Amino acid sequence: MSDVEGEILKKALPSEAERKAAEAQLLFFLSKFNLAGVRNVFVPLLNEIGRNGIFAEYTRHDISHIDTLVGMLEWIVVPQAREIMTSTGWMLIVLANYFHDAGLVVTTTEFLATEQSGFPSFRSSILSASEPSPYKEQVENLQPDEQERFLYQELIRIHHVERIKCWISGESSD
Repeated sequence: MSDVEGEILKKALPSEAERKAAEAQLLFFLSKFNLAGVRNVFVPLLNEIGRNGIFAEYTRHDISHIDTLVGMLEWIVVPQAREIMTSTGWMLIVLANYFHDAGLVVTTTEFLATEQSGFPSFRSSILSASEPSPYKEQVENLQPDEQERFLYQELIRIHHVERIKCWISGESSD
């Protein structure tokens, strides 16, 4: 690889873990896979988290969050493991980092359709719980619109991994 190609690769895949993962693209079964392309798709997708008021008070979950997590692999993956990890192992761990919060993306259309989802049942289970709790008390003290938004965020936060699974597998989810 030339110096120019190396610089382009570093720009497209800024972490060492991503560059190790990209080596898996040399394998026949991943030869048409493009890790840099996947990363580019996630940039605008993750920018949606917090944009329509859902998860607006959460920490940023944009590509900088992913870069921080993937960068942590440099010290989380101990040297002994690094020596034996394959490029496909790196690919899987990098993709897991890319995908881990994608289920937090909520469109305005989705939020406006909460009554046609599993949300009413979830909301009822929290608000009609027979035992008092500090959590329930705090929720009940919110203004109605804040309460709806908060509880919807809770539903999504609890199930965001399942949402990703459904999207990847093409399954329906309420």
